Amino acid sequence: MALQQQQQQQQQQQQQQQQQQQQQQQQQQQQQQQQQQQQQHQQQQQQQQQQQQQNWQTKCPQRTCGVPVSLSSDLRSSQQQQQQQQQQQQQQQQQQQQKRACGVQTA
Repeated sequence: MALQQQQQQQQQQQQQQQQQQQQQQQQQQQQQQQQQQQQQHQQQQQQQQQQQQQNWQTKCPQRTCGVPVSLSSDLRSSQQQQQQQQQQQQQQQQQQQQKRACGVQTA
């Protein structure tokens, strides 16, 4: 009888461990989905910035209205800064994901 009880307890423990593993996998999948959504959002922002630049060049050619060259270069530099910030955010998210995947959950 005692042996049978021990075996049953071990089986129950194994089932609990499996459930925990499944929960962790679900959490990781959710994080990946969130990351993909954010990446799409960043791509849209970059496209909008490029459109704004083109509008400046077409609406105000330097010959007719005399737009200073520094203005277009300012636009470019601000675009680069924003892209760098977005890349940093992506890296941070990936690092967090790796930590969680190792089983160390840091909120």
